[in-house]
Amino acid sequence: MIKYKAILLSWFIFMTIFIPHVNAQDVQFSQYYNLIQYQNPAFVGTSIGWRANLHSRIQWPGLDAKYITSVAAVDYNLSKYNSGIGLMIVSDDQGSALKTYKGIAQYAYQAELSSNTILRAGLSAGMVRRQLNNANLYYPEQFNGSGFDNQNNAPSLSKNYLDLTGGLLLYTNQFWIGLSGGHLNRPNQSLTGGKEIIPVKFDLLTGFKINLKTNQNMRYLSQTDDDIWALYPTILYKWQGKSDQLDIGMYSIYNIFKLGFWYRGIPVKNYERTSSNNESIIALFGIKLHNVSVNYSYDFGVSKLAPYSRGSHELNLTFLFPDIKHNKQKYKTLPCPDFYGF
Repeated sequence: MIKYKAILLSWFIFMTIFIPHVNAQDVQFSQYYNLIQYQNPAFVGTSIGWRANLHSRIQWPGLDAKYITSVAAVDYNLSKYNSGIGLMIVSDDQGSALKTYKGIAQYAYQAELSSNTILRAGLSAGMVRRQLNNANLYYPEQFNGSGFDNQNNAPSLSKNYLDLTGGLLLYTNQFWIGLSGGHLNRPNQSLTGGKEIIPVKFDLLTGFKINLKTNQNMRYLSQTDDDIWALYPTILYKWQGKSDQLDIGMYSIYNIFKLGFWYRGIPVKNYERTSSNNESIIALFGIKLHNVSVNYSYDFGVSKLAPYSRGSHELNLTFLFPDIKHNKQKYKTLPCPDFYGF
């Protein structure tokens, strides 16, 4: 059984890396709203002061070719300059053989269109290192009839490149819509000296806030957790090359608790005649204690892969450090789309 898993893993890595027209899709997070600056750099600095995120996703833990992605991010609201700045480190492990590391710097600028409407533009620049560890792969010539010879002398491969992302965001205290484009410079990620251009990835994100307390039109620094009760329907549509995906659902915040459900898929669009485009149902639970929030989500697979993949786990920790230099009165005129940690 182990040798068949090894063959499956090696074939997966081979198809991802060495076939030019097969492009690995970008990492997708179920809790995109808890790491929103990764999705769109225009959201950088939308918190009040400092925000720090630790985020981890384990996708398909039932397979040897599982994905493990970890992110550490920090951003800051430069209200004096109508700007936000941020740094992010991303580690993506695909099946223990293919690894990608990213160091990302982000900047966003905002313009106040009215007392209740903000337009933001953001840019992120990342240095990416992609590497393949051949020691963790098995090749046909290593099979000795009863198993695999562990001796693999194939050299490891690596590639460094620059990756650019840009985004726009328009929001009020009740509504937001954002559009971002990743890989704007269309970098070549080939590990073999060939051509493997990453297609531009687009994300369209929108949502609105339904207040269940009449006095909660805006959230101020002085507002306590007991003042919060709202619903947030959200939609995220992503497309890259010939692939696209839709996340649609809703989360609710009540005092210190968060509960949410989403559907991922496009049921009206089949990629194959015999295969429906249903991927997962996502459930989330979160809790906020003072300036720290903890959120856990699980993807219940509904595709043909579901019996083998065992879904996906995602954990987010967000730390907020309000800047005491900010003028509280000023923030009453700056609406926030509630993407700052809870």
